[in-house]
Amino acid sequence: MLSLGPVVYAIFCPPTAIGAPQAGHPALEERPSLYSDPRDSESLGIAPHPPTPMSTILTPPMTTLQLHDHLEFPHSGVISKVLWNDAACQYTLFCLAAGAAISEHTSSRHATVNVVAGSGTLVLEGQCIDLEPGVFALIQAHTPHALAASTNLAFLLTLSARGE
Repeated sequence: MLSLGPVVYAIFCPPTAIGAPQAGHPALEERPSLYSDPRDSESLGIAPHPPTPMSTILTPPMTTLQLHDHLEFPHSGVISKVLWNDAACQYTLFCLAAGAAISEHTSSRHATVNVVAGSGTLVLEGQCIDLEPGVFALIQAHTPHALAASTNLAFLLTLSARGE
């Protein structure tokens, strides 16, 4: 069960790693989203917050970091940290509290999700994908997707240059 505020939802995905979500799946519910990329609010399907200068965790000459050192789980919602941003890609570490969800949306950019810690469900083109450490998912531009965290969940989101 996922607790999203005062209401409790059940995840109705089949026991296999990939399956069709059922009506009432928390990742499919419409609700205010928890994060926005100030450069591309469409990337998460929500209204942008005011643009601010993009600061990153990696700065030259630094070229490596331990992702686990940067995990910071909120009591509710999402914390995101831009690790690196250039003209080709943006790499963002997302930490979602257990029960947090990002409602269905599309992006004009190709994306990958690489799970670092925790568990949850990615709904990609109507299919449920179990998220756990080591899972790597490719999301092509303009593909509907949503996400719900069963436990505290951390993943590296990579957004490419604009998709076609």
